[in-house]
Amino acid sequence: MSKVLIVANDVITILYFRMELVSELVSKGYEVCVCVPKNERNKEIEKLGARIIEIEVDRRGKNIFKDLRLYKNYKRMLKEEKPNVVLTYTVKPNSYCGLACRRAKIPCIATVTGLGDSLENGGILQKLVLTLYRAGVKKASKVVFENESNREFFLKHKVVEDRNVLIPGTGVNLNKFPKLDYPQDDVVNVLYVGRIIKDKGVCELADVAKLYLDDNSLKFTIVGDMEKGEVNPFDN
Repeated sequence: MSKVLIVANDVITILYFRMELVSELVSKGYEVCVCVPKNERNKEIEKLGARIIEIEVDRRGKNIFKDLRLYKNYKRMLKEEKPNVVLTYTVKPNSYCGLACRRAKIPCIATVTGLGDSLENGGILQKLVLTLYRAGVKKASKVVFENESNREFFLKHKVVEDRNVLIPGTGVNLNKFPKLDYPQDDVVNVLYVGRIIKDKGVCELADVAKLYLDDNSLKFTIVGDMEKGEVNPFDN
């Protein structure tokens, strides 16, 4: 039986965008392993017939020693699991697990789900991450992009040349998240759904919302997880 190993920095990435992929692979008879950090929701992946491997990932951390440990953990996992192919998502799995796959000569398909603040903000950190990314995807069987601007960025910085493909986004399961009728009322609701972090522009949205505090016809709603270390945009 062929084994597929899926590696991501958070189980939410799998639950919201890759559940159908996991289910399809299991139904086709593949042995599927999903490597994500420890989370109480990991059991939802196991219910699909996949096996969970828990490896901690400091998603936004810049500690080189933690990242070196992550790389070693990925190397150890590949040696133990011996997958036929590895699918990686997000920056650190693409870089560190990609490099581990390269060294182990295991086929890897890396998916770029976004640039992240380490690449968007420039400076020394950007150069370091680009170097790691180049090493991680250099021998990837394919590098998948979900939007053209990300692909252009990687081409410009010579992270990838050939072996890349653009898909029209990931999308969501409309049976699980069905379309609902728009509520008919006199209030216009400006809705933000996503991670509540500064780099997503929530502070700017909060500043705009404060300008309309006395306007009862306009409502601003922010829905998402407040990441550790982030400042509540409405505190001030």
